[in-house]
Amino acid sequence: MSDTGRKKTYTPKQLLEAVERYFDSISRVVAAKEKVPTKKKDEYGHPIMRERVIKNQLGEPITYVEYVVPPTIGGLILYLGISEQTWCNYQKDERYLEATTCAQGRRRAYLEKENLTRSGGGLRGVQFDLQNNFNASERVTVEVHDRVGGAVKMSLEEKEALLRELAMEFGSAEEGGGGE
Repeated sequence: MSDTGRKKTYTPKQLLEAVERYFDSISRVVAAKEKVPTKKKDEYGHPIMRERVIKNQLGEPITYVEYVVPPTIGGLILYLGISEQTWCNYQKDERYLEATTCAQGRRRAYLEKENLTRSGGGLRGVQFDLQNNFNASERVTVEVHDRVGGAVKMSLEEKEALLRELAMEFGSAEEGGGGE
């Protein structure tokens, strides 16, 4: 299934430039701002606030990339005018590694930011994408000790029962039950 005999649509450099154009076409750079009080008050006695650009410790304005349209591999493929199979072939070709890892890196950065800042129902999709496409996982460590503090030996049936109990507890926490 190698397409080494076929001419690729893009050279490695062209693909990298096209990938960057895709991400640039759906995003903008925004200056981070904060509200600071002025010495003035409104007609109700509330302080009047103004926005100020936030600067980092080096005295430079902090900016961030804001995606107007969420970046997706499907969107990238459409933008590039190629098939999903062609994209897969680019990913397998070492010469295109810079372009394909750039695309995956920018998508991952977007998803990680969303995972940290988004709340509500939309978060589940972000976590699903991170877990299934970037091997991210939610780790849960459970230590089981008996009353005197030593490790507990459990039968297979007891382990299964404990796992079912934990699954129910975590399932209700995800649904908003919060456990206890």
